[in-house]
Order: sequence, then C-alpha cells, then structure tokens
Amino acid sequence: MKKWLYLLLFSDYLCIIVGILTIYVLGYAEVYLVVALGVVAVVTGLCVYNTNEFRYKLAPTKKAIIYADITNYKLLLLHYGKRKARRLASLINDSLFFNLKRGCINRKGSNQYSVLFEYRTKNEITNYIEKVSEEVSCLLNDGGVHIILKFGIQMCYEDDYETNETKAEIACIKAKSKSSPVYYFYDDEEFEKLLKSKK
Repeated sequence: MKKWLYLLLFSDYLCIIVGILTIYVLGYAEVYLVVALGVVAVVTGLCVYNTNEFRYKLAPTKKAIIYADITNYKLLLLHYGKRKARRLASLINDSLFFNLKRGCINRKGSNQYSVLFEYRTKNEITNYIEKVSEEVSCLLNDGGVHIILKFGIQMCYEDDYETNETKAEIACIKAKSKSSPVYYFYDDEEFEKLLKSKK
C-alpha cells in the first residue's frame, strides 16, 4: 500500500513540473488545472491509505492462546547455573511482554508462559512469535548452549480459557516433539487420531 502512496506522491510532483512547463507553452490558465489535478491525486492517495488503516483498526479483535516453553531449561540450569538460567527465563518473559500489543501474559512456573493474544489477522500471531524467537536467539552468544523456545497456539473460538490453554499446551508439546517448526497450531482432528492410536 505504501508503494502506491509513493507513486501517487511522485505523480503529484510530476504534475507540478508539467505545470511549470505549461506556463511557457500554453499560458497561465492551464497551470491551475494541472496543479489542481496534482492536489487531487495526493488527497485521493492519502484518503485511500487512511481509510484502509481506519478499517483495520475498527476490525474486531479475536483471541488466541500462545503457550511457550523453554524446552532445554534443565540443560541451561546445568550449563549456566540457577541464577543465570532464571535470568534468561525472565528476559524471555520480558520479550513476550514488550512485543505484545494487545493481551496479557501468565507465567507458568520457571520455564513456561501462557499468552492471551488479541489479533485481527493470523499473520500477527506468526509475526509475534518470529519477533520473540529472533530476540531470544540473541540472548546467548558465547557459543555454548542455545535456548530452544517452542510455541503452541490455540485459536479461541470459545470463551473457556482453561480448555483453550490446555489445547495450546498440547500443541506446544507437539512442537517440542519435532525439530521444526518453532510453533504448532492445535488441531482437534489430529489430537483425536492421536488418542485413538494410544487406545
């Protein structure tokens, strides 16, 4: 969208240049027409841009539970000691909090976090996780143990917080069982298949 705005602004400057040249070719009367067209182009571009922003902000927010787990926390304890491991867990909590635009965080023990995430588009969830993961990856640069942070996500179609959080935790366990991806969305059908396979 910003690219179109820049193009509209560029077209405005182009109209002004054309208007100046028109002074020498056609006279002053046509200049006002060209400048007016340029102003219309700018105003139209700004209105379209602001309207889309306005619609986005007015869109109703949805909720999701993001369950995060430091999967190698015990290894961090052994390698760095209790004090530094707790400090790292606290810094991860800060990253989850400061990157959260709408919602709240509930810390679950020393190495797990439950985030109530309010969003308008699904991309906001993945962008949030990617941003946090990027920051967490920079916490340790001594060439030692890397922090492994996994996420489980449950879209809240119902208001039962505990059930949604449990499903997000299950999705996080699923993400922990794989080398990738970093996050996993809870799937009812897949979970039912898993339960049947264990019977």
